[in-house]
Amino acid sequence: VKTLTDITLVKNEDSDDLEELVLDETTKEKLCSSSLGHVTEAVMGIVKVFKSKFFAPPILAVKRCYEVMVTLLDRFYSIPQLLEFTGDVRYEIFRCFLSLRARQDFHLGYHKDGRGCVIFSPFVVCESKQGFFAKDKDMLVLSLTRACRAVIRCFKEDNDWRVLQLLLNQVPSVLQNRGMLLRYEESISKLAEALCGLVQNGYN
Repeated sequence: VKTLTDITLVKNEDSDDLEELVLDETTKEKLCSSSLGHVTEAVMGIVKVFKSKFFAPPILAVKRCYEVMVTLLDRFYSIPQLLEFTGDVRYEIFRCFLSLRARQDFHLGYHKDGRGCVIFSPFVVCESKQGFFAKDKDMLVLSLTRACRAVIRCFKEDNDWRVLQLLLNQVPSVLQNRGMLLRYEESISKLAEALCGLVQNGYN
């Protein structure tokens, strides 16, 4: 029987069990009654696989890991009772998403931990308004729309100061990324509205 730890440690990125196992461990019943340490560890493993596969096939592992992370965030914000127990998990996922950058040719990359430079993938591209057709089977077109929506939702619904502080510190630098601005202008406008709402609520 496969466990959540097995999936992370052996890096079986293409397993159809990955999302099912992670989500099964983050039900309200399990989170309210057990430690979250193994779940946080598993998410950190997923983040590691997500970033490492930017530069080596199978590229579909990037999409698979991304879908698990955004699905977890959607679940947490859809069931408010889960927010109390999942701050560390949300922090790790948002830290991953906020490290992403896009070049003007829409190739995606991320800030390397401990380094100021961004390394871009030759295989992973950000979905553009005009559409982007993969040139070969090893290229992945990834839409970050759900991640943008999760950030907006965090500003509106999250009450974990550590998570909010991360977003407040990192979002301004993301907004300076022209590649992201060109692609996600509409989502960024909604993000600005959410930020304004957060500030206004703080003064009320």
